[in-house]
Amino acid sequence: MTATEEPRARRAQNRKVVKRRARILELLAGGDAPLRNEELARHFGVSLATIRRDLSELETSGELSRTYGGAVSAHPEFLHLGGITPTNLARKKAIAKRAAALIADDSLVILDAGTTAEQLSFALDNTRRITVITNGIRPINALALQDKVTVVVLGGTLDIAHDSITGVDAEKMLESMHGNYAFMGAVQISPERGIGSLSYEQARLKTQMMAHASQVYVMADAAKLHNRPYPYWSPFPKRWTLITDTDADAEMLRRLQRSGAEEILLAKV
Repeated sequence: MTATEEPRARRAQNRKVVKRRARILELLAGGDAPLRNEELARHFGVSLATIRRDLSELETSGELSRTYGGAVSAHPEFLHLGGITPTNLARKKAIAKRAAALIADDSLVILDAGTTAEQLSFALDNTRRITVITNGIRPINALALQDKVTVVVLGGTLDIAHDSITGVDAEKMLESMHGNYAFMGAVQISPERGIGSLSYEQARLKTQMMAHASQVYVMADAAKLHNRPYPYWSPFPKRWTLITDTDADAEMLRRLQRSGAEEILLAKV
């Protein structure tokens, strides 16, 4: 290939990639179920590695959501009822990967709702035979195709705005359960108040989740480690571990340690 032909070939290849990714989004928008990696690879006549790379790039740009072995449109009604778009996705993925490495086979895992919990569900990648108890619509859908995972859905009132299920029924179910781990999300972390929530019902359920687990892990990216006036809070348990990212403020981490965090795990983004 001559020096003139090489840039031309590269431009043609780039156009091909852009066209294929646009067509992937069209296919997802036209259906109401996930598309499998194998189906997409066959459809476009490319390798699975190429499809995974396409889906990863499209997920990073917020144009789709990946499921185990496939992908769905970023905003299908059956998946993300509240239409919440994840922020700080790279941080959440790094935290989720660190959290997933802590989970052993044959464990009972209590998993909170939210976008970080969703990423933890993806990070499990059907590699462990576990039971997950959750109130999160996002984790439920991310785990639905992972046949090694038994999913127990907490009953209660559907909170469409926050992709979760809350209420007295969910709290009652937890009374009959005790998890090896509880992995909690948060809209905010405060050394004085604990885990911030957007509703009273969420705060109550988070408190119950932490009370029914042997080990509590709070997953919060660096952007959430700042004091803001959220109205609803769940106090930290006596023993808990923070999983955050390497951009976390050092002084805030020291304050959290003084408030009872036994360990702080930093995920590299």
